[in-house]
Order: sequence, then C-alpha cells, then structure tokens
Amino acid sequence: MNKVRSLYKVPLFVAISTIMLILFMAAAAIQVRSVSRIADTIIDKEVSSFTRQTHTSLQLFFDNVLQRNQLLLQSSAVNFQLLKSLEDNDSLAIMQNLNSLYNSEPNLGMELLFIMNATNQVIYDASSPFFSDEQSLNELSQTPTNMYKWRLVPMNMASKQQVVLFKKETLISPKSGKILGYLAGGIVLSGRIAMLNQARSYVDIDSVALRYNNEILAESTKGSLIIRDHVNALLTPNVQTDEELAQLKPQLSTYKNHFVGRYPIVIANLESELEFITLLSSSSFDTLNTEYKYQASFLLIALFTFAIFASLIVIGIAIRPLMQIITAARQAIDKNEAMQTQTSVIKEYDELGGTLSQLIESSSTQKQELNHLNKQLKQNIKELEQSNKELDNITYIASHDLKSPLRGISLLTQWLSHELGNKLRPEASDKIQLLSQRVNSMEAILERMLGYSKVGKKGHELAPVDSKKLCQSIFSNAQHDQENNLILNGDFPIFTTYRTPFEQVMRHLIDNALKHNPSAKAQVSIEVEEQEGYYHFKISDNGPGISAPLQAAIQSNEMLNDTPQLLNIGIGLNMAKKITRLYEGKLTIILSNERGTSILFTWPARPSALNIS
Repeated sequence: MNKVRSLYKVPLFVAISTIMLILFMAAAAIQVRSVSRIADTIIDKEVSSFTRQTHTSLQLFFDNVLQRNQLLLQSSAVNFQLLKSLEDNDSLAIMQNLNSLYNSEPNLGMELLFIMNATNQVIYDASSPFFSDEQSLNELSQTPTNMYKWRLVPMNMASKQQVVLFKKETLISPKSGKILGYLAGGIVLSGRIAMLNQARSYVDIDSVALRYNNEILAESTKGSLIIRDHVNALLTPNVQTDEELAQLKPQLSTYKNHFVGRYPIVIANLESELEFITLLSSSSFDTLNTEYKYQASFLLIALFTFAIFASLIVIGIAIRPLMQIITAARQAIDKNEAMQTQTSVIKEYDELGGTLSQLIESSSTQKQELNHLNKQLKQNIKELEQSNKELDNITYIASHDLKSPLRGISLLTQWLSHELGNKLRPEASDKIQLLSQRVNSMEAILERMLGYSKVGKKGHELAPVDSKKLCQSIFSNAQHDQENNLILNGDFPIFTTYRTPFEQVMRHLIDNALKHNPSAKAQVSIEVEEQEGYYHFKISDNGPGISAPLQAAIQSNEMLNDTPQLLNIGIGLNMAKKITRLYEGKLTIILSNERGTSILFTWPARPSALNIS
C-alpha cells in the first residue's frame, strides 16, 4: 500500500519549480491586470476629456449661431432707412427695406423676420415663404419673451410641428425717440441640416443630431448608423421635470462600435430641452487599447521565460544538493549504517547533513534499545499471564478448599444443637447458633470472592435487553416478603448490550437493597434517563444505609475487616463497581443514611462504545 501511495507523491524539484512558476505567473497576471486597468483608466480619461471638449465645442458653435443672428437683428433694428420708412408710414418702402435686410445675410439662417406694432400684432412680414403663415406668426408674436434673450417656442407652423428660437428688438424713432414697434426674428430648428453639417465639421465627429423633447429635429451623418433609426436603443427617454432638467449633464455611452454622446444646450444661461446627440467611432480608442494589450502580452511572455530560467537556477543551486542529502540519508536508514555526508557550497546544507547523520546514528541506537525493551516486555507479559493464571487457580482452589472445613464445622454445629440442644446452657446454645451464622456468612463471602475473581472473563456476548422486564424479573425472583414494593420511573430502554454483566450489576444492587433491609415493607425504586450516550440507572431503598467507613472503602476499592453483614455488602458493591468500570460505566453512592441508600450507575447505550480486551 505504501508503494502505491508513493507513486502519487511529487518530487521536491517538481514541487518547487511548480510553485515558482505559479508565483511568477500570478505576478505576471497581476502585472497584466494592472496594465489593463491602467489602459482602461487612460482610455476612460481620454473619453471623458473628449466628452468635455465635444460639449464645449458644440455649445460654442450654437452660441456663435445665436450671437450672429442676434447681431443681425440688432443692426436691422437701428437701420436708418427702415426706421425712416416706419416713421413716414410708407408701406412699400418698409417692405423693400425689410426684404433687403432679410436677404442681406442669407447664410445666418433666420427664416422669420417681421415687424410687430405696440400691441404685438404682425403688420409687416419678410419671412421665408415656407413659414410665412400669418396665424402662426401672430401666435408667435403673442409669446411672452425677454427683450434681450432668445426664447424656445414649440408651435404648429406651415402645417407641421416646428421648434422656433424667437427674439425681438425695439424699433425706436431716431427723431422723436418714440417706439415705432418691434422687429422680430426667428430660427426654425426643425430640419436644419445645414447648421448640423457645420457643427459636425466643426467638432469632427461621425454624426450629430438636434433633439427636442425626445424628438429628433435634424441630423447630419457621414457614417452608416442613422441616429433617428436607433434613437430608442441609443438613449433613454429625456428628463421632463425641472429638478431633473437642472441636473442634466453631458453623458457618454456605447452602442455597437460607437460612443454615443448626449449634451444639453444652454440658451440664455439656462439649460433647455434642446440637446445634441453625437456618434463617434470607437476605432481610435480600440487601437490604443490594442497597443496596451500587446505590451501586456509581451510582458507576460518575458516573465514566463524569466520564471523558467529562475527555476532551473534554483534547481541547480538549491534542490540538487538537497536531493543528494536525502538519498544518502535514505541509503543509511535502509542499510542501518552510518550516513556518508557530502560537502556543499551552501552552509546550511552542510549543517543539515551533519544533523541528519547524528539523528540516524541516534535512531539506530534507540532502535536497538527499543528492540531489547520489546523482548523484555514480551517476557514480562508472558510471566504476568502465567502469574494471573496461577493466581486464578489459587483463588479457585482456596475457595473450594476452604468450603470443605466450613461444611464440617456447619455439620458439627448442627449435630451439637440436635444432640445436646436440651442439655446445653442458654449461653452455650447462643454461642453454637452464632458459630453457625458465622459459618454461613463465611461461605457467602467465599462465594462472592470467587465470583469477584471471575468478573470480566465471561459475558461478552451481545444480546437485546429489555431493562424494565429485567428489573421486574430480578425483583420477583429475589427472596423477600410479599409486602415489599418495586417502583419504576422513567423510560426504560430496550437496547443491545452485554446482557450477562449488565444483569449481574442490576441483580447485586437489587439483592443488597432487599437482603439488608430489616423493614417489614421494603421499598426499591429504580429510575432511568439517557444522557450523552449513557443510560443512568438510580437504585434507591428505604433500608438502614451503609456506614461511612464502608462507603469510603468502596469508593477507594478497598475491603474492610468488619462484620460479616457489611463484608457481604462490600464485596457485592465492589463486584458491581468492577463490572461497570470494566464495561466503561461508573458506580457511585450518591446518598446513604438511616433513611435509605441511593446508588447511581451508568451503562453505555451502544455496544460500540465498549472496549473489552
């Protein structure tokens, strides 16, 4: 069996090499992981920086568009020709001047340009024909607005829902200083692809879209991914409450091979419902990530190669001399001879070789002494067995030989009582009766001594035992008056154990409780309970109790030179105690006085707990 097991033991150099390789690989893995995390961190920083730059660039672009249109609107509101025609109330001149102003800067992108009176009614309109809707313009003119800020207005115009940036400037007469009306301008954001083309070129991204309240207003793209077609997958629904709108920040997420940007637009220093949606291919960032992965792979290969060379060096310097020492020690042990030590460049290995040599020499000497002691022990065991056998024979012979003269004395006392009974004086008759009692007691003591010497030699057979029926049977078979009483309390077990010794203990305790009880109504109470794998049997009686010296002698396994009655009690209890101790139980006198005696003994609940040798 040992040879089979040795096939599965790992050689030392293999174990150390494996451990070193594992440690180097773990270090390499940690290094690769660190490089990967650094790469991820750098890429995250690049992406975050790109997010901030894109947001700033788009906001500047949008602010620039608004600024240019605001300057156009302000310069038009102070145009002398327009103000003069308004003051002269020359409608033809007003329209000519208004159209001239509208067409002067066609690339700024203001689709709406009209004049309102003091009550915000549209009186002159030079807007784009596509959006020149009198009803819509009147609705727009009634929109509350700050004179100096652009206002975002969603409205139905030209049979479509449009989103308009609206602003108005005051028209003041240069002569009288009176307010002649208001010049209003509007930028229609819906479908403004030209502006988004400029924004995409300005920021240098793949796609950009303008979004208002979860609806795409316009989009410019040079890639294959259309934002309008994938908006639900790209984005979550836009926020609606004022609190959420105030907390809206630039966001960047990923979708397929693109980074998706979401940037709220600030108008007049307030965040609006407008936002830019951008797409940027992740290929540039993937290239950076690939470079870091190549570096990590190269580092892993380099560390693995270094681990192999380091393992070979360790094997050559440290493991090989150690294996030589182990081989020399094994040969010395197998051949039972002195170990041949070898010098080594490593000081500790020389010390190890010398120590092993001393230990092997000392072990050899101790082995010889141990063999000698084992031989002596075997001889002593053999002599002890012979001595025990002779002692058993002596005890048996002595018990039988002593019974023969005792029987003669008993017969002689019976003859004297029969022949001389009427002729003897009362004192002599009492002496003869006392002699007969002492002879009977001596025979009982010899019988108990013989039984005590036989304890542990028989009764090792396992059998099922009904403890309740056994107690009832022992009590009924004992010699006692009919008025005596047996009380059983507890759940008496039915278990498998060594029946004969268990019955001997129970019989001795019940017999003692009845035999030495002078009461006319002797009472024996037996209680039982199970604790921690043992049954606890408590036998109590209402007898006179056991004397303190006899209790002390029984507890210390000694016999007393006392009256025959107490000697009978002492042998019986000692026999019961010896049996319980032999079968891994315990017997204790827990109470004994003039009101009675209580004796507790424990017995294993399972025979597997017994160890009978």
